[in-house]
Amino acid sequence: MSCLQKTFSWDMLLPGTAIGMMSMAVLNLNNMRDIESDRLSGKKSLALRIGFKNAMIYEMILLQLPLIFILMFLGMNGFIQAQNYYVFIVMILLLPLMKLRRKIMTVKEPKELDQYLKQVGIMTFVMAVLTAFGLNFFN
Repeated sequence: MSCLQKTFSWDMLLPGTAIGMMSMAVLNLNNMRDIESDRLSGKKSLALRIGFKNAMIYEMILLQLPLIFILMFLGMNGFIQAQNYYVFIVMILLLPLMKLRRKIMTVKEPKELDQYLKQVGIMTFVMAVLTAFGLNFFN
């Protein structure tokens, strides 16, 4: 996307959507943790409306798709064909995200999710920084 050239490229929505989904994962995790207090106070959060089990499925989707979207973006823009592999630096988050998803999936009680809020928040920040760094300094 270039404001100076007055052009817009739709594929730029993919990395933006990826970072947005990670931010939504933090918010959803927070809502899942507070599901009981929301029920008592009458709040109608998404996690409360769809239930803990479905909110957990939604959380796994929010944590899985961002790297896929970034990979799609890199593929669509010819980084693979150009053998410019440094922009793939964000993919180092693949294994830590897999491990984090597995830990979150084992949670049975909403209050146990508190320990993962900070971790998901840090992953979101690191993903945003690595994506920006990879695209701006290695492109």
